[in-house]
Amino acid sequence: MKFVVVVLLLGVGAGFFLLNLSVGVFDDLISSRRQAPRLLSPQTLGEIASGLSLEEPEKEVSTPPPVGGLRIFPSDPAAPSVSLSAEGVFQWTNEHRQEAGLDSLERSPLLDTIAASKAQDMFALQYFAHVSPLDVGIGGVAQEMGYEFITIGENLALGNYSGDQALVQAWMDSPGHRANILSARYQEIGIALQQGVFEGSSTWIAAQVFVLPLSACDSPDEQLKEAIELEKTQIEEIVFLLDQMRAELEAYRPKVGPGYNRKVAEYNAFVDQYNTLVAETQGKIAWYNMQVQLFNECAQS
Repeated sequence: MKFVVVVLLLGVGAGFFLLNLSVGVFDDLISSRRQAPRLLSPQTLGEIASGLSLEEPEKEVSTPPPVGGLRIFPSDPAAPSVSLSAEGVFQWTNEHRQEAGLDSLERSPLLDTIAASKAQDMFALQYFAHVSPLDVGIGGVAQEMGYEFITIGENLALGNYSGDQALVQAWMDSPGHRANILSARYQEIGIALQQGVFEGSSTWIAAQVFVLPLSACDSPDEQLKEAIELEKTQIEEIVFLLDQMRAELEAYRPKVGPGYNRKVAEYNAFVDQYNTLVAETQGKIAWYNMQVQLFNECAQS
């Protein structure tokens, strides 16, 4: 401990007495002034916390816009009454892909069920569109049935076609539907063909569902994402506590002495904890976002 010696000369009669006074409190005053709190403003803390953002995997839904109204292909009353088959539509679809140098699609029973659900819904609610009157599209139907996808597309047809080949050719003659059939990104297909009454006439509704399944690409680590979200919550809690502590330090009087020093030390310890947690979380976010970028690159290839 440093000492400040105060020398007092007291005259008593003819002599003098010397008194040495050691004042230790002066040392506390000096050290207090030398210790400056590392205060982070609430705005800075908020900016750091808000910057801890996660990227999200991209999903895509491809539904060609209707041509000539809601009925993409007009019904032909003069066409012979034939029974369309999902197997035939599947065969002709893959034949067009093979001619284009593309891999054949794999038939998925679950996608068949999803396509059938779409066809049944259109007959039940008497609409012909990619989105139902209840605002549900094919992506929503797939998710409700537990099918995880990266990219999903849908072709619809309404009419009495002369056969499976004619139906697929009608799709091929429409640029948007042709793009779905000949997309190199899709790997699986579901097909549904149903005959029923639509607006008072007996007709067919056909649905094709094209999918690049989620399993085709390595998905980002969901456990890592959960850990990041937990740490972001912890960061927000520390920000709140730091704001309170900072307000107390600013209001503290006097800004000297052991009591003030103790509060400064507590605040600085929290700042260290905050900075460490932010750095660790930013590292995890960088790793997760790189996984997302790799996933998206795979999904787009």
